[in-house]
Amino acid sequence: MSKILKASAVAASAALAVPLWAVPAAWAASASEPASIGAYFYAPGIDKPEQAPAAPPNVTGAATDGVAPEHLGVGARANQTDKMSFLFFDLATVPLDATISKATVTVPLAEPSPPLTDPRQANVQRNPAPEKVRVCAAGPEGFNGEDGQSFASAPTMDCESFTAPAVATADKKAYTFDITALASTWLVDANNGLALVPAEGAGDFQVVFLPMDQSKITAEFTAAAVEEFPADFGTDVSVTPDLGSGFTGDSGPVDSGFSGGGDIPVDDGGFGSVEAPSIDTALPETEGAAEVAPEPDVAGATQVRNVAAAGDVPLTPTPVFWLGLLALAGMLGLMSLIMGDSRIPAQAAGSQTRLSRALQDRQGAGGPARVGRPITI
Repeated sequence: MSKILKASAVAASAALAVPLWAVPAAWAASASEPASIGAYFYAPGIDKPEQAPAAPPNVTGAATDGVAPEHLGVGARANQTDKMSFLFFDLATVPLDATISKATVTVPLAEPSPPLTDPRQANVQRNPAPEKVRVCAAGPEGFNGEDGQSFASAPTMDCESFTAPAVATADKKAYTFDITALASTWLVDANNGLALVPAEGAGDFQVVFLPMDQSKITAEFTAAAVEEFPADFGTDVSVTPDLGSGFTGDSGPVDSGFSGGGDIPVDDGGFGSVEAPSIDTALPETEGAAEVAPEPDVAGATQVRNVAAAGDVPLTPTPVFWLGLLALAGMLGLMSLIMGDSRIPAQAAGSQTRLSRALQDRQGAGGPARVGRPITI
């Protein structure tokens, strides 16, 4: 390959190359956060007592649900849903433009209460098994920390649009749910949370989970990276400061002319005043005449500009300059006329006195006039 062809190939490659900083690259990450809202509903409904010490319990309920206060329960009796719970994750740590590739919810199980435990504070696990529990999409009605209220105040559940079975962890201390498909919609559509409900054909059972803040979601996602700018922005920056007084500065380039290179941006701070920029006063060594950088007037000026370094400053004479030049030329011409005239004006004959004429006549007669006694006329 000839040198010309090699040079052409290199030039074409350089022209087609795109700076790495100009192409935003996607980045992958994972996020984990606890549930921000939870709720538990019991079919008959019961007012849950507060944690001890507390007022006497509700005598009608007698804590027959077997779910301690602030815990979550899922159960069924006679193939009918008896208990269900709801969780909400706001996904605050996941960017809105991200794409979720994996989302898993982990709900820890509560320890069964000993037989002598106060029934109002007891957690009853009856025939627990992960295959008896599933998650569904929650309806749009919403929930807000309910604890034992009846189904009449519970939101709806949408198991047709989304459902996922529970899977026990290796240590058998929690259930996990793969909700990738549901969580992916939360970034673009309404996030109504999820419902923990009995699976179809689960039979009679009850599973009690720890309070809602112990549940968490772990999401893996990819998102577009924020576009970064190159480190070198060039040395020509247009600055148009707004000083808050209706004044708009020159939008032309601001060239510092100093050794630091680059321009000095003017930041007015939004209060109509300009602080003095920090500038390097060292001048570059140049061949020929040395350049002298003017001291910037930062008190009232909005730009700092080295006139000596700016090669585009026009030196156009003003009309006043031309008028002065014409007046000077006229004065010089008049003076040359006056100084250059060699003619001496002759004195008029009629202006001589009789004495001067007598002296001229005597000189013409052959000798100097004798000086004698003055003649009285």
